[in-house]
Formats: sequence, structure tokens, C-alpha cells
Amino acid sequence: MKSLARALCTSVAAAAVVFFPQQAFAAGDSVYYAYSQGNATYVKFESNGERFFVCDNASDGHHAVGYYNFPESSTPGIYYPVHHYGGAGGCKLVDLSVGEGKKVKFQACIGEGESVYACGPYKTGTA
Repeated sequence: MKSLARALCTSVAAAAVVFFPQQAFAAGDSVYYAYSQGNATYVKFESNGERFFVCDNASDGHHAVGYYNFPESSTPGIYYPVHHYGGAGGCKLVDLSVGEGKKVKFQACIGEGESVYACGPYKTGTA
């Protein structure tokens, strides 16, 4: 009976590996976050794929704004804005093209029309 149970467990474990593969991440893949003041918005940068998300946390009638730049580039002072107007609980995705190991600096803010305020501190991630 023990050998039958052991064989059954081994078969189930093997099936789990085949049918439920784990997402592969290389060593050094990281996720970085920056939040606006009051955490109404946030920005997420995923080093795996250089994915930049601007997300709205609050149902407050405002929109989420994220800024990013490449401090190691030839134009380190240029910040690129990304606005998410889709409402609370949603995010806007931007696929960045950044060389492996390069730095990305980013910030989360709250938007009201064309105005931007309540920005949180800058964060830096590595692609």
C-alpha cells in the first residue's frame, strides 16, 4: 500500500511540474516601487522586460502620473511623463527599452487636469 501511495504522489508531483510551470526569472530580476504623497498613486518598474507601470490607487477624481528618466544617458535631465486616466485600480503600461544593467529613475505623482502635484520621492531601479 505504501508503494502505491508513493507512486501516486510521484505521478501527481510530475504532473504538477508539467502542467503548472513556474515563471522563470533570472537572478537579479527585481521589481521597484515609488509612491506619491499619501499613496494615491504608484509607479512600478520591473527589471525583467523593462516594464514601467503607472497606477491609480484612489477613487478621488484625480489621475496617476509617473515620470521616468535614464540618469546614465546623454540626456540625464529629461524626465518623460506617463499619465494614467483610466481610474482607480488600473494601470498604464509602458515598455521601456533599456540596456541590461542601466539605471532607471522614476517618481509617482497625482494629476489634476494638466497640473501635477503631491509627488513622492524619486526611486532608482536597475534594468
